Amino acid sequence: MRLVRSANGFSLVEFMVSAAILLPLIGAVVVLFGTGVDYYGGEQRAAKMNDEARNAVEIMSLEVGQAGTRRDVITAATAAFGAGAQTVQVASNKGFSVGDSVVVDSGAAQETVTLTAIGTGTISAVFNNAHSMVGGNGANITCYALPYVTGVVPPAGLLPVSSVTTNVLRFYGDFYDDGDLYYVEYVYNSATSQITKSITSLSQANENAPEVLIRNVTAASFTLYSDAQGAVTLVKADLTVQSTWQKKPQSSRISVRMAAPGVASASTIQRDNATVDTPYILPATPAKVVTWSTN
Repeated sequence: MRLVRSANGFSLVEFMVSAAILLPLIGAVVVLFGTGVDYYGGEQRAAKMNDEARNAVEIMSLEVGQAGTRRDVITAATAAFGAGAQTVQVASNKGFSVGDSVVVDSGAAQETVTLTAIGTGTISAVFNNAHSMVGGNGANITCYALPYVTGVVPPAGLLPVSSVTTNVLRFYGDFYDDGDLYYVEYVYNSATSQITKSITSLSQANENAPEVLIRNVTAASFTLYSDAQGAVTLVKADLTVQSTWQKKPQSSRISVRMAAPGVASASTIQRDNATVDTPYILPATPAKVVTWSTN
């Protein structure tokens, strides 16, 4: 007998058998695709996390390298002034700080004085000589800037030739070569797993609020190393960041040593001042740095 096959398509039984075979295969493909997408997303997040952390550490290293540094500053008096304690109007007082030794005028009237106050468009000092206008121009006032020995702020209790590990890093300097000093503070908060950063010009009245710099930090520390003068000339930053992909946690550890050559130079001058009586007067730590670094 010859069987005649229907031309109406698959039977219900054939369809059910096909579905039973294909559905597990389709499900396996979907699961495999989802796993691949998750893996790729996790790798991308981990790479982004590492890049952000490394970029932040690189910026930190550049800043520490300029800690304590400042540029030479030149201005001029806008009127004649006499000897004695005087507040002098100047063309600009940007870049000058209390305690700076400045060279005033030239020729027979030239002298070096120490600034006692900085006002709005003024500087104050005790002058030994009178300084007149010459050709409509006032006396030049020049600060040959020396670096700050406390450019990297030493933590309390740090002794010479020793080290301290802490969760806070503070330093200051002329980072933008514009004559302004800036105070920088990095803080690791283990409760929030974040490293925050604040940067504030010393021309401001108040310190700026910190902003989040690095997230997902599971561990971080700053080790400060002092030289024979007690100046912090080397900083080690050590941090571990973790990917936010919970299915496959990934950690990355970054450790870097950062030198502060400006502070090292100031420390050498301080040593020479004490041993061979050199005439270089290092600037004092700015009052705002003292206040903000102890808050």
